[in-house]
Amino acid sequence: MYSITVTDTIAIAHNLPGIPTCERLHGHNLTIEVKLSSKTIRDGMVVDFRVVKDNIRYLDHQYLNDYLKMTMPTAENIAWYLYDILSAKVTPVIVEYVRVWESDKAFAEYRHG
Repeated sequence: MYSITVTDTIAIAHNLPGIPTCERLHGHNLTIEVKLSSKTIRDGMVVDFRVVKDNIRYLDHQYLNDYLKMTMPTAENIAWYLYDILSAKVTPVIVEYVRVWESDKAFAEYRHG
């Protein structure tokens, strides 16, 4: 099994209604980590790193509540969203997981299976 991991950092803004410490508009520098795997490779690679990075970076400098049309753009929901988008774009490659790091000590993960 072949695998690659891509890590990139983006800046986002959001607010989380009903969560007292997060109700107001605020921002984060999120580190996004994606692991993909495949039993075979095409053109010598699992998938071009650029495909993964481009699908992370389009969220850079966005107000996620509006951009993703999501009332609760939590780290968990962002991980699920990116997993869903990437899974559709890199078929038949398997997206093993997407991690959204909100700090160097805390991340949310959505994973295959």
